[in-house]
Amino acid sequence: MPLRTSICLRVSFRMSPTEKQPNTGSTSTPSKVTQLHEIATDITAADSRAAIHQRAADGAVELFGADVARVAVVEGDQFVPAASSGSEDIDDSEPMPLSFGYAGQSYQTDTVLRVDDLADTRSAARSPIRDGGGKSEPQSCEDPRALLSIPLEGYGVLQVFASEPGAFAERDEDVAEMLATHVVTALDRMSAEAMIRRERDRLEEFASLLSHDLRNPLNVAQGRLELIQMTGEIDHVDAIDRALNRMERLIEDMLTLAREGDAVGETEPVALRAVANQAWTNVTTKSASLEVESSVQIDADRSRLIQVFENLYRNAIEHGGDGVTIRVGSLDDGFYIEDTGPGIPEDERDDVFESGYTTNQDGTGFGLAIVKRIVEAHGWKIKVTEGTDGGARFEVSGT
Repeated sequence: MPLRTSICLRVSFRMSPTEKQPNTGSTSTPSKVTQLHEIATDITAADSRAAIHQRAADGAVELFGADVARVAVVEGDQFVPAASSGSEDIDDSEPMPLSFGYAGQSYQTDTVLRVDDLADTRSAARSPIRDGGGKSEPQSCEDPRALLSIPLEGYGVLQVFASEPGAFAERDEDVAEMLATHVVTALDRMSAEAMIRRERDRLEEFASLLSHDLRNPLNVAQGRLELIQMTGEIDHVDAIDRALNRMERLIEDMLTLAREGDAVGETEPVALRAVANQAWTNVTTKSASLEVESSVQIDADRSRLIQVFENLYRNAIEHGGDGVTIRVGSLDDGFYIEDTGPGIPEDERDDVFESGYTTNQDGTGFGLAIVKRIVEAHGWKIKVTEGTDGGARFEVSGT
């Protein structure tokens, strides 16, 4: 449970419990409990992270009688605006460092932070207006005075602003903690459901492998073996060998997906040229050729990145022919691998990353699925387009 810190610069004394008067900017506690229950129910019913973020912001404005609330989520080393309530436009916001202002303080200390009057802190260059990712002042709260900054564990921070100083009472910190618990629980549930879906998809991949992909080469091998037994001719041995090799590749690819999935280990700066060349030595290249036109470095799990290159090389050689040329080069925010083969029709480009999809009778259909998972596990994106010479071009961005 988050700790609480109050910054009450406009209040120089604390009244005893019997003397304390109700805060005119807040409704009574029983009413807040009722509101909180309704808001929590609404958040729990959300069917996406975006919906959880928005309902949390909307609920905070309603719960605390505030003017503006905004949610910023953690992406890498930044707060990225995710939702806002009030008349503030989320498009007017920009990412901020995790150490920035009150948002950073409450997030890094896991502390609910209450500021009674922001006017007393503006000269300290801790712009509360921009806390959580705001680029400009909220339109409905042009001069915010009171702030509640609420950490959402590792997910981000929820900040609530009011135009009246002292708008939030000490008891609001308890309510804020309960609201945060409901938001975090909903986000945890969403993460768990996503993990279950991924595991279900992997089980379906295994079912497909066992019922179809492995059965076909197994039937070929068994059929050819029967012919050898019947005729004594050994010409069928080559076909058996190809079938067994295909089965071995299928099993290796499926084990890669099952054991490693979308996991990425520790990343480090790696030279793209070195990775490209090393992966080339691990592939049967026949008469294909490689041209590397990049000397950049990127942060990556080296072994998994090598897998990406190996699979893309194999894909190019399988579809582009023995004499295909493969080029590796740099993009503004990533790299590309293209070939001089026949390319991929535009209406098939969205399908090539699906598990089991292949147009090559000797292909497993899992190589590009593995590529996509490794790329996305790094936080990058991959797309396929037309290469310089009309072949396939795979572009990885966001590195």
